[in-house]
Amino acid sequence: MFGQNFLSDTGILRSIVNAAAVKPDDTVLEIGPGKGTLTGIIASFCKVIAVEIDKGLVAFLREKFKDNPNVTIIEGDILEMDIPKLLPKKSKLIANIPYYISTPIIFKILENREYFTTAVLTVQKELADRITADHGSKIYGVLTVMVQFAAAARFMRLIPAAAFHPKPDVDSAVLRLDIPTKPTFRCNNEVFFREMVRAGFQHRRKMLRGSLQDIGLARESIEKALAVCGIKPEARPEEIDIPGLVALSNVLSGEKREKA
Repeated sequence: MFGQNFLSDTGILRSIVNAAAVKPDDTVLEIGPGKGTLTGIIASFCKVIAVEIDKGLVAFLREKFKDNPNVTIIEGDILEMDIPKLLPKKSKLIANIPYYISTPIIFKILENREYFTTAVLTVQKELADRITADHGSKIYGVLTVMVQFAAAARFMRLIPAAAFHPKPDVDSAVLRLDIPTKPTFRCNNEVFFREMVRAGFQHRRKMLRGSLQDIGLARESIEKALAVCGIKPEARPEEIDIPGLVALSNVLSGEKREKA
């Protein structure tokens, strides 16, 4: 009903849990536990809070784990839930998430990143490639920048489509996000940084200075900021690494916008 593809290969599931390096005192949030195979493996190590949207599966899971004190089953849509009320800070996340909500879930994690130290996600391989891309790549974009700005992203392993039931049309990958206690980058204004990045990549083949003019910044201010940051004036957004984008944001965030 909700586009779920179930992964039942115990060896692969154990490798996913191993990728999260769970310890007995951890609390793990699992999104979309399905039939609970992965849930049971996590619960053999530590406490797991499993959020499932499918009412039928919720009933099945509550019966399956009724005698397991390490498992809490919560019915609901993770995208609508209040993370601070759901779990303690410094929790971990493990999720085999439906492809169609992978990106919103990742942004939900990043918005609440003080509650997570590690997230291990099974996602479409193409999405994992985009998230772990380097600047200069054709697939380096908004998602790449915003994830790598907030976390260290690693492509852990490939999972072939045949490992799932029903079999999807594409391969999957295990992606690990390590979220630092202190920010990796000193960003003066994250709201402006996000706006700048989104504007820059909205028209990928357009020079960044043109895209920034579209959000009301003066050409002179943009060109001066590019020079201060050592970025060539004709640079396109995919050519600039994340430290460069953060530096540019810090210079530009105090600039006044021109009236439309």
